[in-house]
Amino acid sequence: MGRKLVVGIDVGKEQYAVSVFDGRKYPFQGFTPAHPETFLKRITPHLPEDREVLFVMEATGVYSLKLALFLVKKGYQVSVVNPFVVKDRSS
Repeated sequence: MGRKLVVGIDVGKEQYAVSVFDGRKYPFQGFTPAHPETFLKRITPHLPEDREVLFVMEATGVYSLKLALFLVKKGYQVSVVNPFVVKDRSS
């Protein structure tokens, strides 16, 4: 496998904000409805089969848990991080 493809997700009640980063560029950025099946259907064309994929999202309770469990069941690597760790600490 080549470089890991990172999919960052801002999980909300009604939609997900998504950004795909391959280490050099962002081949996909956008919003998708907050339904795991719809999300995966929209993002799959942007996930090369020859790359390891890591989904990263903030812990947002029931919303991120539902998506994280769905992705794990589909065989993806998932990292759910504490929002305080994600927050910009430079200020």
